[in-house]
Amino acid sequence: MKSNIQSKYLNTKFSFDQYWSIHYTEVFSDKTEKDFRVIIKARSANSAKKILKDKIKEDNNSTTKSLCISMISAQSKINRIKVNLQDWEHIRKCAFPNLADHLFKFFIPRPKGNITRFHTHIPKNGNKFKKGNLSRKINLTLEEKAYMKFEGGKYVFWPPRERNALKDKIILALKGNKNNRTHSAKELGISPKCLHRLMSEKFIEVDWRKDYPPPKMGFGYLDSSKLEELQKKCWKKRQEKYYESIFREIIKLHNEGFSVNKIHTKLGHARPTIKKIIEKYGSKTKEHSSLS
Repeated sequence: MKSNIQSKYLNTKFSFDQYWSIHYTEVFSDKTEKDFRVIIKARSANSAKKILKDKIKEDNNSTTKSLCISMISAQSKINRIKVNLQDWEHIRKCAFPNLADHLFKFFIPRPKGNITRFHTHIPKNGNKFKKGNLSRKINLTLEEKAYMKFEGGKYVFWPPRERNALKDKIILALKGNKNNRTHSAKELGISPKCLHRLMSEKFIEVDWRKDYPPPKMGFGYLDSSKLEELQKKCWKKRQEKYYESIFREIIKLHNEGFSVNKIHTKLGHARPTIKKIIEKYGSKTKEHSSLS
């Protein structure tokens, strides 16, 4: 679904500027390469690419390759968390073109050993990259996984600034919702299960239960005496509702001469319950019959 929406955006020319996220590799005059991510403001994807290429050529006289572009919309997510108002403010400030005529480039270091953004090494048997030739580090510890992100079927380098931004966003959501995990997940645009996994697996340096304890469930905010009184009222109400649903059958059999044991055998209700119902409703039926 996501790829279909993005393909529609990429082939559309809008009547007003949109914000485009471009991940690209910049090739300098000395043949060295660096990977960056930028935000370009333009009416179409092709126009955004042209603006980026012209600006890079003007600044460094360098070229670009391996451009991956996507439009930032209301449904967009950063690290699987929905873009909020604060994120939109940062996107607008760092977008190009701007009044300062400065291209804000977010540098993305390559994992150790990678020769491109996508591949770790050139296969010995040729120049073509094959699926089976991609080396990936396996058997990672929980601590190693916590400081890496899973992309393209493997764990890759997670920039500390990006990781800390996600952690701060989770903390702000918890503080704004009194540490309620369910409400915080809803605000972030993810499921409570996903939020719990991020907290327990990705940010292991934070003691979430101690620093951000979840609120007490149920009637935990009440005193023990008030809680006991409330529980008694609830139980009594439930008991009366149950008695009203079964007393007619029991009283009918009782008036026909059935004993408590026979009523228990026939209907299956507990003997103490049958006795209480006879004591409570039997007198009412007698009064009703005498008046009639």
